Amino acid sequence: LPAVVPYFLAGARITLGVAWQITLFAEYLMGAEGIGFQVSSAIKLLDTKAVFMWGLSVVAMTLVLEYGAFRPAERRLTRHVKKG
Repeated sequence: LPAVVPYFLAGARITLGVAWQITLFAEYLMGAEGIGFQVSSAIKLLDTKAVFMWGLSVVAMTLVLEYGAFRPAERRLTRHVKKG
């Protein structure tokens, strides 16, 4: 079972990324209250600052999840795996 952990974590990263994209796109199309809706509204109002701000916010949240959650969990859960 421990040999499966790295593959599980890689799958979780990919799944989270795809879920994040689908959620934003659905909000963008359907007009639900959320980041996708805010981006859509900013685009319609030609508010370039808001579009870039939301884009940078999404990147920042992704980096926080990657380096604040996934990397530490991966280090802890794969201590037994030899590197190299």
